Amino acid sequence: MKTHTKAEGIAAMNNLIEKTGLQKSDFYMLEEWEAREFGLEPNTPCVVTNDDQFITAFDHWQNYLCSIDEEEQDKYIEYCMDKCFKTHELKTLPEYFEAVHNGTKNFEVRKNDRDFKLGDTLILKEFIPKNHYGENKPIKDTYTGRELQTEITYILPLQNLIKTITLYSVLSIGGIKKLN
Repeated sequence: MKTHTKAEGIAAMNNLIEKTGLQKSDFYMLEEWEAREFGLEPNTPCVVTNDDQFITAFDHWQNYLCSIDEEEQDKYIEYCMDKCFKTHELKTLPEYFEAVHNGTKNFEVRKNDRDFKLGDTLILKEFIPKNHYGENKPIKDTYTGRELQTEITYILPLQNLIKTITLYSVLSIGGIKKLN
């Protein structure tokens, strides 16, 4: 069995439900001890096969994609990537951009008005607003041209901790790549 993340399994499960007619009740979520045995995360969705074995939703999805013609595969993969994982371009002040760039900051606190999801890509664009710095402030809002690409690995809605703060979330990020 291949190792993949629970998020990939859930996305695959949702794709199978949409495309093949399987229902959520057809899936089994791995218990912690089962997941450990197979090197997977707890609650990874699986489908029980006709011979009482199970296959992860991710592997079942891969098998389904192999059973359709290549043109249909390409169309559906593109559709799913657009639907399941989004790319968000975010303005980032220089001090926060640099902290992510040098590895001291591995999270973002953002208003979740974009429907951030686990696995989404963030493009952090270093940005200096015209009113940000004292004597060296720019005449107008300015992008520096520096960009980082990262992936959301965890979402903590702040209203779970502080009831008066709504819509804001802490986004744990990883896999940071320098773009410019």
